[in-house]
Amino acid sequence: MAVTQCLGIDIGTHSIRIAELALGAKGVKIKRLLEARLELEAGQKEAQRQDAIVKQLKAMLKDNKIKTVTSVFCVPGQTVFVRRVRVPKTSPERLERIIRFEARDQIPFPLEKTILEYQVFDTEVPTELEVLMVAIRKDYIHSFMKLVRKAGLKTLAISVSSLALHNFHTGNKSSADLTALLEAAKGGKKSKKEEKSKAVDKGKKKGLSLSLGRFGKKKKGDEAAEDAESPDIEDDESAPFDSMELEEIQAYINLGASVMDLAIPKAGPNALSGFIRTVPVAGVQMDRAVKSKLGIDSVDEARKIKESDSVVLSSDFEISGDAESVNMDASAAVTTVADRIVAEIRRSLDFFVAQPDGVAVDSLVLSGGLANLRHLSDYVEEKMGLPVELTGIKNEQIELEDDSSAKVSSFAIPIGLAIQGIGLAQINVDFLPQDIKNIRAFKDKQSQLIGVAALLVAMIGFSYQAGASYLSANIRLADELADLNRKGEQESKRVGAAEGDNEKLAGDFKKLAKAATTRIRPFEIYLGIVRARPPDVLFDRIEIKTEGEVVIDGVTERQISIADFLSNLDESYIVSDAKMTELGALRFRESLQKDVYPFSIRLFSVKRDGRYRDLTSLPEAEEGAVPSAMSFDDVEKLFMQRLTGGK
Repeated sequence: MAVTQCLGIDIGTHSIRIAELALGAKGVKIKRLLEARLELEAGQKEAQRQDAIVKQLKAMLKDNKIKTVTSVFCVPGQTVFVRRVRVPKTSPERLERIIRFEARDQIPFPLEKTILEYQVFDTEVPTELEVLMVAIRKDYIHSFMKLVRKAGLKTLAISVSSLALHNFHTGNKSSADLTALLEAAKGGKKSKKEEKSKAVDKGKKKGLSLSLGRFGKKKKGDEAAEDAESPDIEDDESAPFDSMELEEIQAYINLGASVMDLAIPKAGPNALSGFIRTVPVAGVQMDRAVKSKLGIDSVDEARKIKESDSVVLSSDFEISGDAESVNMDASAAVTTVADRIVAEIRRSLDFFVAQPDGVAVDSLVLSGGLANLRHLSDYVEEKMGLPVELTGIKNEQIELEDDSSAKVSSFAIPIGLAIQGIGLAQINVDFLPQDIKNIRAFKDKQSQLIGVAALLVAMIGFSYQAGASYLSANIRLADELADLNRKGEQESKRVGAAEGDNEKLAGDFKKLAKAATTRIRPFEIYLGIVRARPPDVLFDRIEIKTEGEVVIDGVTERQISIADFLSNLDESYIVSDAKMTELGALRFRESLQKDVYPFSIRLFSVKRDGRYRDLTSLPEAEEGAVPSAMSFDDVEKLFMQRLTGGK
């Protein structure tokens, strides 16, 4: 449901960003861009953390006198699983079955525990469709919706940060006609700009047209010279092509506090999503590196040093910068993490190019709070060998009401969320729970039925002879309305019961975790490892030994996911060894019917009785070490007994 005004709300690790957009006569107005650093205390429970976030969000809206209540929130890109598949064009019912079949094969966790959303696009092949599938675990959305409900806003959708990044840049392209997108969304007429462009194309004769794009612009005299030298080509259906353009492909990168989102559009007139990825390497990793390098106790202090006294040590800084004006030790630590960011960007671009429809990327566009770190863009450009620019407003149909152009680079994601709310987004994935969608559909239909009933009553007054038939129809509509009301009440009761069950299950789970805690907390160690697992990594064995030693065997479809898994582990784990192995490879390849890469990882949990242990106390590996009493199988059995009431 599109509206004329909307808030895009991005709740990050360290800050809240809000973009307020409104539809105007000539396009889109960005009315306000607001940012506030989150003030959260360490060790807060999830409910307390959500209450603190909501309180700060409401204060931002109140202090800035924002009256808009329609909003779009987003979940982090690392919480979702994204796949693009091609399917044959068929009926909607059969298409639904095909997509769910493909989802079971593509998504590595059960569909009954998953919310699956998808969007269908046409392709260059008339008999094929391209489907963008996005999946997220139900329990994550249920937890996130508690925060959304407490905010008290009218939430139109729950999007994904990486998809919002794509939507912002798609709408921000200088060639994008936002009025045409709006008319298309409403099913109206084509815009004047589109009709004019079509009329010009009709007048052109068929031939070879080469757009210079980023390679240079034509001079004024060149066009006349080309017209004089090029012979006219008559219309001929056998001509191999009408035109060929050199299209610039840009990779969009948003550098936030805890993650880096990447979005690369496919080549072509529609610029559909070609590649989306979220990597847990960003500002937080720089803060930790500065903290470790300088030997300070506070991450907050390290972040302030990073923002005020650090630079990325690019060649440009080494040539013209003043080393005495910055903290060189902190800058060296920041540059080390910048190298990891560059490596992940390069890995993503290589993967995109290797796809069947992938092409080389011509330039990079940076956004997010970390993108403003001094000399970071220079460093990325130097290492990648590609032009790099900071995000700004390119489309003339997007207007900034106040002088906030300098802020735009930090607000790509919230602007993209608001663009989806006002109906101008290319990708409209929405993880709003189905019960809320059903209630809204019910309310929309209810208002329609009431309007129809009122119209019928008025018609009865004008025609006495047709009164009986109109009255009968009115009674049927009234019965439908009453039935819909009953269904709505039943749906609301089921939602309330489900929320109560979820809270009870959460309480039981906490009790189970407390009961399963031993001297080195194996259950807590197990949970930390499972939370860090990427979707395409399958564990075959998790053995928790004495003194916190853990041995993990498993398989993965992509070797890069092992690096992602190790990056996702928090500071309470120390990796001792990680290697690829062929142990059990044949069994997994036969059962999964696909190529997999077996691996073995040995690590230590340095957490003991809620405190971090001295690293020098970690034991050396011993052949045939005796597992602790709370092994992986014991944890699983205890969990199942808890769920079944000990039966």
